[in-house]
Amino acid sequence: LTEMSRRVGWPYPPPCGYRRAMDLDLLQIGLASLAFFVAQTVKGVTGFGAGLVTLPVLMALLPPEEAILLLVSVDLITGTWLLRDVYRRIAIRLVAVMVATTVVGQLIGTQILFTLDAHLTAQLLGVVVLLMGARFTWRPVVAGRGEIPHLPTRHRHLLGQAALAGFVSGLMRGTVGAGGPPLVVFTRYHFVDAFSRAQLIAILFLSEVALAWMLLAHGTTPGVFRLTPLMLVPGLLGSRFGAWLAGRASREVFGRTTGLILVLAGIALVLE
Repeated sequence: LTEMSRRVGWPYPPPCGYRRAMDLDLLQIGLASLAFFVAQTVKGVTGFGAGLVTLPVLMALLPPEEAILLLVSVDLITGTWLLRDVYRRIAIRLVAVMVATTVVGQLIGTQILFTLDAHLTAQLLGVVVLLMGARFTWRPVVAGRGEIPHLPTRHRHLLGQAALAGFVSGLMRGTVGAGGPPLVVFTRYHFVDAFSRAQLIAILFLSEVALAWMLLAHGTTPGVFRLTPLMLVPGLLGSRFGAWLAGRASREVFGRTTGLILVLAGIALVLE
C-alpha cells in the first residue's frame, strides 16, 4: 500500500485500518454505491442529508479526508441536477451570506481535520449522525416549520442568524464532513418547505466547490476520483428518485425511517 500510494503522488501510507480508494474490493464498492443511492434519495427529498447517510459507510472503508472528497465529488454532479430544479427559488443575498461564512468555517474545519486522529474523526462524525438521527426519529424535520415563503424586504436580522448558521455548518463540514444540521435548523425554522429546500441545495452545492479545493490543497490524493464514476450512477439514480418522491412520499414516515438508519450508523461509528 505504501508503494502504491507513492506511485499516485501520496507520500504516506494510509492510516492503520484503512484502505486507499483504489484498493477497495467489489463488495466494498457495492456497499458504498448503495450508501450513495440512499443518501442522494434522502437529499432529493429534503435538500440535505447526503453526508449524514454516506459518510458512516465511507469512513469505515477510507481515511476521513478521502471519504469526504469522494462524497463531495459525487455531490457536486448530482447537486447540479437538483439545482436545475430549484434555481428560480434561490434568494441570492441569503445564499451569498451563508456560503461566505460556510467557506470560512470550512477553512478552520479542514485544519482541524488534518490534525485529528482518523478514528477520532469517525467517532465525532458518529456523534453528529446519532444526534441528527435521534432528532429525525423524534420529530422529522423534512417538513418546514417556518411560514416565510421568501426572503422578506426587512431581512437584516435573518442575515445575521444565517451568517452564524453558515459558519457553524462549515466548521462541522470541514472537520467531520457533515455540516447540514445548523443550516437545516435555521432554514426550516424560518421558511416554508419549498423555499428552504431550494436554499439548502444551493448553499451545500456552492460550499462543496470550496471544500473540494481545500481538501486537495491539503494533499488529499486525487486517486479517490477513480471511484467517482462508479458512485455517480447510483448517486444520480437516487437523486432523481428522491426528487420524484419529494411530492409523493409521506414526509413523516420518510423522515423517521431515515432517522432510524442514522441512529444505527451513528452508534456503529461511536463504538468503532
